Amino acid sequence: VVCGCFGTVHKPLTNCLHCGRIACEIEGYGFCGFCGYLIEKVAVAGHNRDGKFDKALLHKERLLKFDREFTKRTHVYDDQ
Repeated sequence: VVCGCFGTVHKPLTNCLHCGRIACEIEGYGFCGFCGYLIEKVAVAGHNRDGKFDKALLHKERLLKFDREFTKRTHVYDDQ
């Protein structure tokens, strides 16, 4: 199933490691709808217990929040 929302309508699942296309939950794992490369679920083995993984997840969530709210912060003042 090729949805084509690129994770904007449905929750993003992963991206193709060959072309970078984002697959949503509806598309699931399988072959990429753009290039045909196999998208597999990758198991994350052994998180570092020193907090680097948790820090990276927190940073990722902060960047995604900024991306969602960026348009709310952007104001254009045109003096013409």
